[in-house]
Amino acid sequence: MAFLDDFGKKLTQVGEGAVNKTKEVAGITKLTASINSANNK
Repeated sequence: MAFLDDFGKKLTQVGEGAVNKTKEVAGITKLTASINSANNK
């Protein structure tokens, strides 16, 4: 069962990494949109 525990932990880590990267990309996209909006005024 140790294998399954390790596998579960790895899946959790990968999932957390994906969530963090998604948040980072969303933040960058929001900043880019704000900059473009300001430049178009």
